[in-house]
Amino acid sequence: MNDLLITLGSLIGALGNTQSAATLRDHLGLVNTQLQLLKEHVERLEQENADLKQRNQALEQQLPSQLNHYQNSNPNRYCCDNCGSDNLTRTGNRADPTFGVLGMKQAVFTCNDCGTESAFTPN
Repeated sequence: MNDLLITLGSLIGALGNTQSAATLRDHLGLVNTQLQLLKEHVERLEQENADLKQRNQALEQQLPSQLNHYQNSNPNRYCCDNCGSDNLTRTGNRADPTFGVLGMKQAVFTCNDCGTESAFTPN
């Protein structure tokens, strides 16, 4: 692109000091300014892209532990049958006492505050 601008500048210079040459020089100057602005913008975008890739990698590394935490946590905010705390960790499943013969299961949680086990039938 710079070669093109140099060539255009030479061609305009060959026109001498005519009104047309002056107008073309002005336009060429504007094009050159816009080119510089575009180059700076591309550099900023490339840096932003690199930053986003790095951030994405960091988030991808966190994902397995967060997924494990979510799967073993209490996303439905069930409360302990003993103390009422919602600080529960899922520890397994068991057959529902009423509908277990139909294959219905309860989610089993252990309270992290009092240690009591509570079971809940999902909706």
